Amino acid sequence: MFLESPTTCDRHQQKLFFRNLMALEQCHYPSNTYICNYVLLMDSLITTKADVRLLVEKKVIVNKRGSSKAVTTLINKLGHQIVERESCYHDLYQQLNDHCDSSWNRLVASLTSVYFKDFGEALQLLLEFWSCFSLSETSLGLFS
Repeated sequence: MFLESPTTCDRHQQKLFFRNLMALEQCHYPSNTYICNYVLLMDSLITTKADVRLLVEKKVIVNKRGSSKAVTTLINKLGHQIVERESCYHDLYQQLNDHCDSSWNRLVASLTSVYFKDFGEALQLLLEFWSCFSLSETSLGLFS
């Protein structure tokens, strides 16, 4: 599943711009709150500094502040006091929830976060398994 989103820049002017657009939407276009829905979507995706780093890496947001914590705080504060009636991202939320609820995806995420924090560790573990397997095959072949 691929998620495409326009790039968001997090300058101070962007904060004011988003707040003004959100106020305009809520007051004059309450049935078409696309900006508010987008901000709430970003708020649900960003809870830690690691989330910001991932979104920067995937070019969803541009971090001009340099601090992932500052971006996390900014996005999370933009979402305060927004009442979401119906989201234009309802189907996307459902797809993301289904993806996260999959037991296979939970297992992969758990293994990745606990055991395979970088590619080198994963490769080393796979090579160790392979060498143990080939060694056991060789020793079984010698003794039979």
